Amino acid sequence: MKHIFALLFYTCILSNYTAFAAISLSILSSEENSRIDEFITSQEIHCDDSSQVVQRCETNKDLRIYLEGDIGNNGLEEIAIQYTLEEGNNWYVYLSIFDKTSLQVIDFKMIGGKAFREISIREIVDGWVVADTLSYTDSDSLCCPSLPGRSEFILYREKELIEGRTIFFISNIKAYE
Repeated sequence: MKHIFALLFYTCILSNYTAFAAISLSILSSEENSRIDEFITSQEIHCDDSSQVVQRCETNKDLRIYLEGDIGNNGLEEIAIQYTLEEGNNWYVYLSIFDKTSLQVIDFKMIGGKAFREISIREIVDGWVVADTLSYTDSDSLCCPSLPGRSEFILYREKELIEGRTIFFISNIKAYE
C-alpha cells in the first residue's frame, strides 16, 4: 500500500508570542496504526520516564506527526512519529522510530515539552529528522517560549535515536555600549 504524507505548518500569534503547530495527514495500514497505538498506549502509564505511576497520561491521535524515509542513511525505510503525552498541567513530546518492515520500535526519546521546548518534526533530509523548535529564554514564562530554532535527530548505529545538533535563530541583537 502506498503511503501518502503531507505536513501543513502554520503559525499562530497569541499574546505577543509565536507558537508552531503541525498537522499531519497520513494514510497508514490498519496493522501499522494498531502497532503504533499499542506502543504509545504502553507509554501512557509512565509518561514522565519514571517508574512510579502518579497519574495516567493521555494522548491525542489527531496531533501525531508521521514521516517516512531512510533515517540514518542505512538503506532501510523507517517511520518517525511525533506524539504528545499529557499529565495534568504537564506535557511531554516524544519522537519514536519504527522499522517500516517489522513495525518494531527501534528507539524513542523525549524531544520537547513544558519547560523544555516546543517542537514539530517536519521532514527527513539526508537521513536526519529535522524539527522546528521554540526554546525558552531566561525572560520567557512557561506558556511562551520565544527562541526559534531547528533540531536534527538521527539513528546512531541503526539503533539509538540521538539529537545531532540544535541551531537557534537569533534576531534583534543589540550591541552593549
